[in-house]
Amino acid sequence: PWVDLRNSAVDTLSMKHCNPEDGALANYGTCDYLPVDGVTAVSYAYANSADREDKLISPSAATVEDLVPLGASTVGTDGEAYTMKCFLTWGTGEILQDQQEAMGAKLADAGIKVTTYAATDMPHDSAVVGACMIYNTGPGGDYSKFEPTKTWSLFFDWLQGIKGWEGAATPPNWLPAAPKPPAPPAPSKKGARRALSSPRPAANQRSLLPPKLRPNEGLSAPLIPVVPGTGYEL
Repeated sequence: PWVDLRNSAVDTLSMKHCNPEDGALANYGTCDYLPVDGVTAVSYAYANSADREDKLISPSAATVEDLVPLGASTVGTDGEAYTMKCFLTWGTGEILQDQQEAMGAKLADAGIKVTTYAATDMPHDSAVVGACMIYNTGPGGDYSKFEPTKTWSLFFDWLQGIKGWEGAATPPNWLPAAPKPPAPPAPSKKGARRALSSPRPAANQRSLLPPKLRPNEGLSAPLIPVVPGTGYEL
C-alpha cells in the first residue's frame, strides 16, 4: 500500500535505491517501475502539503496509540467476536518498501495480528501485475517459484483463517510439483543375463530366436548303440 504521502516520504533508502530514474532500471528485476517524481506528482495533485501530514491521508503519520483501537475485539451480527487481521506484502525492489515495512511494524505494535511477506526483487503491486502477465504470456517453468504467484499462494493460505473464506485455495498449477517417485532398483547382472537368454514372447508375437531343443529331440538319426566287446557297430 501507499501509506505515506508526506514530503518527507521521498527521503527513505528504498526511494533512493529503487528509483528507475537513477539508473536502477539497468539492473532489471531489482528496482521499481514507479519513478519517484511520478509518485510525488500524484501526491501533490491529491492534497496540499499540510493535509498530507494528516494520518487520515498518510496512515504512516498515525501513532501506535492511534492504531490500538483497530485491534479491539468486535462482536459481529452473528454474535461471534472478531479481531482485525492484516496481510501486508511489498517487493524488495519497490520505492515504497520502507514505508510499507514500517507500517506493518507499527500495526503489530498496536496489537493487530499482522502477516507480512517481502517478495524478493519485486516492484510495486507485483502480485497484481504478475497475475496479468500469467494469463497473457505465462512465466514458464515452476510457478511456485515465481514471486507473484508465490505471494498469492501465501495470501490464500492466510485467507483460509478468515471466517467465510475457508475454501480459498491456490490454483493447483501454482503449487510446487509433487516429488517424483524413486526409480526402481536396477536388476543384477545375473538377472539381466537370464532375462536376455530366456525371453518370453507374447502369444501373438513370433520369437526371432531359434527354438530350444531338449535331449534326443529333433534328431534325424537314431543313436549308435554300443555292443560290448566289439566296439561300435554301424
